[in-house]
Amino acid sequence: MIPDINSGGGLAAIGGFAYAAGGNEANIAPGLETDPQPEDPEFLVAGAIRWSWRSSRAISTRPLSIPDGACARRRWALRSLAVHPVIKDGTIGVAKVGWLGIVKTSPNIAAAHWFLNQYLDFAYQLSFSVNNGVVPVNKLAITKMGEDAVFAEMLQLDPKDIAKELRLDYSKANLSEWSDQWNRIVVRQ
Repeated sequence: MIPDINSGGGLAAIGGFAYAAGGNEANIAPGLETDPQPEDPEFLVAGAIRWSWRSSRAISTRPLSIPDGACARRRWALRSLAVHPVIKDGTIGVAKVGWLGIVKTSPNIAAAHWFLNQYLDFAYQLSFSVNNGVVPVNKLAITKMGEDAVFAEMLQLDPKDIAKELRLDYSKANLSEWSDQWNRIVVRQ
């Protein structure tokens, strides 16, 4: 399964493909050109539908470019494994990061600060991350998740491993062109 470019992990997957094949944010063609052209490709556009389909199969092996959340959330229901892709020597996996911030002109700065503090709190980060199969930003929550055998097996929870993940600079990417190139690949399938 490969995340569609319009899904949460699609951009990270395509960026990872590009870097692994010698490209970068400005040139994703190498990653798309090395596509192995599977006989029955699957593009992850509706995760719940795909996973229920997968669970009806006796044996199924598919690469999923973003293993963390997708596999960890379903680990209890399906027998699944996660392998973090080696992008290049010393770079393993692709970080999918987001940002939180407060708009300076917010009419209630105190409420915005309260929300951010609650979001970053150990209890919330642990609960959110466990329920979504993602790596928290709170360091204590990361340590606690590492005590769970499934998360320790499937997620990169060691700060040294997290630091080795590829971090894409989307300011260098022409996302419209990425979408056009991706759609041409999908049509070929």
